[in-house]
Amino acid sequence: MTSSRFFTVLAGAVLALGALATPAAAHDVLVSSDPADGATLAEPPASVVLEFSGEILDLNPAIEVTHDGETVEVGEARIDGTTVAWELTAPESLEAGEYAVVWAVTSQDGHPIDGSSGFVVDAAWAPGGTPTPEPSEAAQPPEASPSAQDGLEDSVEGPPASEPADLSRTAEMWFLAGLVVTALVVGGVVVLAVRRNRDPNGPPGQH
Repeated sequence: MTSSRFFTVLAGAVLALGALATPAAAHDVLVSSDPADGATLAEPPASVVLEFSGEILDLNPAIEVTHDGETVEVGEARIDGTTVAWELTAPESLEAGEYAVVWAVTSQDGHPIDGSSGFVVDAAWAPGGTPTPEPSEAAQPPEASPSAQDGLEDSVEGPPASEPADLSRTAEMWFLAGLVVTALVVGGVVVLAVRRNRDPNGPPGQH
């Protein structure tokens, strides 16, 4: 085989290999996912969104989301160019834990592609849409307002005692009565002394 013919055959082989490799290289690939693979979320996601390197054909796109062996119900796929999204039917009812995602779509060249990912819902999440409170926060009682504390102190101390005031008023009345009696006695003695001074001989029968 001459050198010119050899190079002709080699060039044909390279072209043939390139033609065979082109369809394989045209397959679309997953660019990103939401939730991201391995992400930990504070609450279950409302949907799973996949973005690809090329437009996806509307040919039976499928997804399966599972948790502890149970399948999570999802809605119909929504294809928008390079993006495919599935809404979760009732994310608020989902439990905390690990979730597995398996999907399959059709690339723009008609070749099916598939993949898998996963995410975790944080243990603080409680079904029904209410995060579980931290123990330290739940154990702390609410602080009483200043007005409530004043009312509590008043109820503990009770109304001021009225007995000391009553006793003081009674003692004062007895003291005044004693002064009146003393004044009357002293006045009587003074009157008798004056009368006796006016009558030096004293009453009859005393001489």
